[in-house]
Parts: sequence; C-alpha cells; structure tokens
Amino acid sequence: MKTKKMGRPPLPKEQVRSVRITFRVTAALRKALEKRAKQERESLGKYIAGVLQSTIERGE
Repeated sequence: MKTKKMGRPPLPKEQVRSVRITFRVTAALRKALEKRAKQERESLGKYIAGVLQSTIERGE
C-alpha cells in the first residue's frame, strides 16, 4: 500500500509563482539588507528581488 505524502501537492509549472535561489552573504550584508527591507516595509526576499530587478533594468 502506498502511503500518502504530507503537505500540498506540487503546483503545475505554469502556476508556480517564483523559484528559489540560494546564495551566501556576510552577516554584515544580511543585517544591512534586513534593515533596508524593514524601512521599505517589505520582506527580505521581496526587497532583494526588487534590487536585483532594478539593477538588471538599468543594465548594470
């Protein structure tokens, strides 16, 4: 007998909203990013994504 898996089943690819990217930063950089994200009233992930997106759009 097959056991049921816990949690929500994976979404189809067309319904997935984002992908996860993992990278390392120094503790000081993380603290600075968290501070700026809090000032902007955004989550850390959304803040970093916004910074990356604006950098790409400017062509840097």
